[in-house]
Amino acid sequence: VRFASDLATTFTRAFPQAASADPVWPTVPFGATSSAELTLALDDDGHLVRSAIGGAPSAALRRGIERTLALLGSGRAFTAHAAVTRMRIVSRVSRDDVHDGFHGDVFALSGGSFSGEVGSAFFALPPGAGPGGPGRRIDVELRLLP
Repeated sequence: VRFASDLATTFTRAFPQAASADPVWPTVPFGATSSAELTLALDDDGHLVRSAIGGAPSAALRRGIERTLALLGSGRAFTAHAAVTRMRIVSRVSRDDVHDGFHGDVFALSGGSFSGEVGSAFFALPPGAGPGGPGRRIDVELRLLP
């Protein structure tokens, strides 16, 4: 398909945009790590026809994945190495000392990158988002599975 984009790369880049708007992230404690196994199936035309979230992801990670899938939509065409793509997604929440609100930063969003079998992205929420306190940085790593 002429305008198709790589599925893993597109998912990696879309996750921060989709997940960062969810009000659940400011409530996740610092240090929290969560993981999920995501299975995505494409039809012969490259359209996403099925998805399944496995493992035991936190509510925040599950909702982030669901929001990302909704953002990707069903009308877009994708490319992938096979009809079924499996990936492990790991999220980590840490204190954000870079986007601390004192430097004019109120929100940060990475464009995400994917190279080889691994992708990474992040978003940073400003201090006071949710129950207050310092800013939060949410990092995600996506790793293709066999």
